[in-house]
Formats: sequence, C-alpha cells, structure tokens
Amino acid sequence: MSDEHDQLLNNKTVTLYFKEDATSSKNLSFSLTESILQISSTIFTISNMQLKDFTEANEDVFFLMQNSFNDFHIGLLKSSTLYVTELLDRSNEREEISLILYILSLVALVISFIVLIPVVHSVNQQKDKVLSLFCEIDNSVIRLLSARCEKFINGLQAEEGNDEIDSNEEIDGAMPAEDDLDEYNMLAGTTGKRTKKAKGKTKTDTQFFVKFFIALCCIQAYYLQNFLLNTDAVNTA
Repeated sequence: MSDEHDQLLNNKTVTLYFKEDATSSKNLSFSLTESILQISSTIFTISNMQLKDFTEANEDVFFLMQNSFNDFHIGLLKSSTLYVTELLDRSNEREEISLILYILSLVALVISFIVLIPVVHSVNQQKDKVLSLFCEIDNSVIRLLSARCEKFINGLQAEEGNDEIDSNEEIDGAMPAEDDLDEYNMLAGTTGKRTKKAKGKTKTDTQFFVKFFIALCCIQAYYLQNFLLNTDAVNTA
C-alpha cells in the first residue's frame, strides 16, 4: 500500500455533513475507513425505516443524500484508482522476480553442464590409466599366465594331502626361463609393440552427454512451465 493510499484510509481527509436543525448543518472530518462505516450504519438505519419517515427532514436521509456525492464519493474513486495502480505495480514486480528466477535457473543449468565437461574428462583419464594397465598386457602373456594358473590348480588337486607341494617348481616348469623373460618384458612394455586402447570411449562419452543434456532440457522445461503459469496467474489476478 502506498503512502498516499494509507493517508487516505487512515487520516481525516473526508468531510461528512450532518443535519443540526431544520436550517443548519455541520461538517466533520473522518478517514475514508470511518466514513464508510458511517455511511454503512446510516444505510442500515434507513433500510429499517417506515416509508412515511423517509423525508429530507430526517437526519439519516439528509446525511446519506448530502454525502453520497461529495467528499465521500471522491474519496472512494481515489481509493479505487490507487488500489488498481498498486495492483498493477505489484503484478509487474512479481513478473520481474519470476523472470529473474527463471534466468538464474537457466544460468545455473548451463554452468553445471560446463562444469561437468572437465569433470567427466578427468574421470575418463583416470579410467583410461587403469584400463591401460590391462590393455598393455599382450594376449600371449595372458594365455601364459592362464596356463600357469590352471597347471598350478591341477597340481594342487592331484597332490592333495601333500603338505610340501613345491608350487614354485610347478610354475617354473611351464616355460623356459628365456621365454619367461621375453614374456615379462612384453608385459612391461619393452617389446616395442603398440599399446592397445580402450574401445568405445568416445561413444560412451557422447551417450552420457546426450542423456545429461536431455535431463537438463526436461528440468528447464519444468522451470519454463512454472514461469509461464506464474506469469499468467499474475496477469489475470
């Protein structure tokens, strides 16, 4: 409520005229709120009067007829105008706040998407480092280690109950020492073979970003719907 409207409603700015006798009247100042109460009380009194008493000589009839189109009427018009103006100002303010909140939500989503890109890239780098440990092992070395493990397990099963199984001897008998050295050099990457790379990395990243972008679009659509509904509610209020 504006200061002007508050003064109109609460300060004594409306003059009302009262009948003193048959030839004279007096005027008193009231606030618009008090004036409305005075007029309402007079209307209630007149509505219960007998028809024969309904004359200008009656104080209540005089009060209603004298004040309905004077300062009281002007005060009501002014109050209505101020109310409409304040309502429009408040609606515009609420609409601006809704627009600011919507823009902030859009900016937050864009920032989150931008921040996610280096995070995902960093995670992928760490994942590639782990996967590269396995990709650098040659297939022949994998087969060798698998054969040794299988031979060792078979030896344990065949000689169950013997507490002095020499597992190291069983493992060393799988291949000549020179071949072992070559295979371990291959495992360490000293053979000069090109390192295998993890497949599907680009495709996986693209799918992830597409899904994340679709999720952001859904969230933004929800914010947009709320903004439009809020704007429509403000404009029709």
